[in-house]
Amino acid sequence: MNRSEISVYLVDDHQVVLDGLQLLLKGHPQIQVTGTAHNGHELLEYLERRQGALPDVILMDINMPGMDGLEATQRAKAGYPGVRVLMLTMRDDKRDLDLALARGADGFLSKSKGKKEIVDAIIRVSRGEFVVFADFEK
Repeated sequence: MNRSEISVYLVDDHQVVLDGLQLLLKGHPQIQVTGTAHNGHELLEYLERRQGALPDVILMDINMPGMDGLEATQRAKAGYPGVRVLMLTMRDDKRDLDLALARGADGFLSKSKGKKEIVDAIIRVSRGEFVVFADFEK
């Protein structure tokens, strides 16, 4: 991987979502998908056994069986303080945003957003910015 690329690790319990995100990000000159997991347990196992650097950004679903994204974020941040986590959710819910923030998430992204917003959120989170791309009900 070229060091100017942003390494992204995808975590979602739906294979079609993982496949879609990989296709969406494939070929982007700044982003390299380095792996996938189906839940928080698989992510933490990957982080424990990885060789080399942490991924620049973990794009992680909130709601997953086994270990959800909120718990996985908290554990990943505790064990690997340099990791950046961009939460991915199908619900634009302020309560989920508050929970994600409390667990240490670096960003919050709705699954209703398109390629431009997803790429922008990944790039900005990789730079250390906090982002929220969601349409909260008033």
